[in-house]
Amino acid sequence: MAHTRGDTLSHVVVVVVVCMQGTEDRGWVLRSTEEIMVLLEDMGLNLQSMMASPFVRPFLSEVRGWEQKLSLIGECAAAVWWGVDAARQRRSC
Repeated sequence: MAHTRGDTLSHVVVVVVVCMQGTEDRGWVLRSTEEIMVLLEDMGLNLQSMMASPFVRPFLSEVRGWEQKLSLIGECAAAVWWGVDAARQRRSC
């Protein structure tokens, strides 16, 4: 599972575009991160299903590690998105 999920995230494309106000270049704007957030949520649900399985015992520490890493990635992605969104609103782009 770790390789499959890592491969999934390695193919996600993050789109940034130039923010223009009239003829003034206002910097770069990150487009929607919805695809990334949906993937992270899906992976989290899969890990929860694994944790509920009676067969997880031999892999419990590894699955818990995945959960912690996935949680951290989700928190970081959300924090970056909120920061970018707040900056975009200040810039009116």
